[in-house]
Amino acid sequence: MEMEYKFKQIIVLFSVLLNFDLIAQPYYFYSESISSDSSNIYRVDLSNGEKQLFLPNIRQPFTFTWDNYQEWFFLSDRYGISIFKCNDPVEVNSFIPERDYDVGVTAFSVPPKNYLYLSWFERLANESYTIQVTNLLDINSLQLIKECSPTIDGNSIISKNGNFIFQFGVDSLAATFIDKYSIELDSIVQVISLTSILDTVSLYFDSGRYGKVLLSYNETEQRNTPKYFVYDLENNNYYPGISFHYRSHGYLSPNSEYIILQKALLDVTKPTRENITGEISVYKTSTGGLVSDLTLPPDGKILIFDSYPDKFFYYVPETEQAITIDISELQQNPISTYSILAINSIWLQQNSNILSGSVGVNQIGEPPFLTSQVELTIGKNTITPAGYSLKANRIEVKQNTTVNADVYYNELINNGTITGSLNTPLEFPLITALPVFQTSTPGTEDITVQQNDERILLPGAYGDIQVKKNGKLIFTGGEYNINKLDGGESNQLLFQSESEVRIKEKFGAGKESYIGPEDITTLSASDIVFYVEGINGDSGNMGATPNAAEVGEEIKVKANFYVPNGTIWLRKNSEVEGAFIGKDVKVGEGTKVKLKSAW
Repeated sequence: MEMEYKFKQIIVLFSVLLNFDLIAQPYYFYSESISSDSSNIYRVDLSNGEKQLFLPNIRQPFTFTWDNYQEWFFLSDRYGISIFKCNDPVEVNSFIPERDYDVGVTAFSVPPKNYLYLSWFERLANESYTIQVTNLLDINSLQLIKECSPTIDGNSIISKNGNFIFQFGVDSLAATFIDKYSIELDSIVQVISLTSILDTVSLYFDSGRYGKVLLSYNETEQRNTPKYFVYDLENNNYYPGISFHYRSHGYLSPNSEYIILQKALLDVTKPTRENITGEISVYKTSTGGLVSDLTLPPDGKILIFDSYPDKFFYYVPETEQAITIDISELQQNPISTYSILAINSIWLQQNSNILSGSVGVNQIGEPPFLTSQVELTIGKNTITPAGYSLKANRIEVKQNTTVNADVYYNELINNGTITGSLNTPLEFPLITALPVFQTSTPGTEDITVQQNDERILLPGAYGDIQVKKNGKLIFTGGEYNINKLDGGESNQLLFQSESEVRIKEKFGAGKESYIGPEDITTLSASDIVFYVEGINGDSGNMGATPNAAEVGEEIKVKANFYVPNGTIWLRKNSEVEGAFIGKDVKVGEGTKVKLKSAW
């Protein structure tokens, strides 16, 4: 049935409307009853916690909301919808859609296009049900542009390019889906079922920002064992999962670069049946690595606004405390400072040069070690940088070596020059929680790139991949599950967008090869991660060959490697940029290492 309604703009109280402000002051709004049929609406300035009366004596029933940039405030009652500036309680505009009484309004701003979508529920004449009505307005003037079709609510997500709106929904059979709405075409162009994203479990929608959604599922049959992960709706890309086995609420930061998890334990004695402990964990979306654990006052609310891309706000109503968290300034997980990190031992061979990043062995190792019967050996004429650290249980510094880094140890054999500070004793582990390792589920299709040939590789599951001399393999980006990857001399492994390469067995690259972003991209080494699950040789012994991950001589690498079960060997005279985590890590003669961590 086609709906007919009238849209009336009845009053404009400002002769001039202010332009849309992307950095409007963040507020928290709430209502309190003052009589049996009316309430006051209050506004809390989240910069200082100050409470102010915003709208007095509002007749019940009513609802209110604000747009995602918190420029406009909307009050819906039995008379229609009134619009206010969030920073000024004087009414700017009132809309009275001709409708049978039904209270409710939602709003969503798309600043790059100067659009504001305003949506409400309207009861059809002589019908017992309501439908949602959406109008497109100019974000500055509030003038009606057109009547349009998308469903808009608090779960609306704008695409990264601003051309699409994604909307989470549930159908009459409780099936969950996400509509992809084209702003230009004013129509739904795709319906994404959550079962198509991951069909082995029941997925829950938690949050969404800029074309990405935060989803979760219970890892066990028990409730409250959630695993969170981010899915890129535009590029069909899965980001590393985070096991967080607490009853909790999940959020994406406005720029989608961080995941914010808030413990919300069950407590039937509280009115909300939730114990908000104030414990919040912040993770990096791209790697699943922990950035910081926060302990804030209990019973607070997390508030997120698109106008503050790298912040979130925390408000405790009972004590009227307001706290601003700048995620970009949180102390990062210490692992992000390591260019080389091993579980058992490290050998920096002679003439190697650590240009940036710390070097450390995460725990007290067990022989055999790579060399010298110590966890960390610094070879002759090797240089390590100031401003970083060397950390291991036992360290040996060879002759003519210059250590500008600070040295942390329990036993030290020093035959070189240490200009950094000396620090002992040292407790272990250095990193209590290593990054989540992403295992591979390979396919059966083998790929061979012939000599002097090239191939484009889409994300997916593959068997063994071999790239012969002067071959070129181009990864378009996303998640790759591979059994084994082996490259010949002078080949290129090029990446066009963020990628995870998960390898079940071993990785090898030949002499004078290149691994990293394609020249035409703006990618960095931190956008490319290799997860290599294999062991050394067939036995996993220290001297077994080939090593689990090995890059040839005079190679250039811009990527991160995580090899927990075997040795990473960065062979001589290579230039590598990224971060390298392995059971054992050997840096070849003359090889240069620069930090660009994905963690």
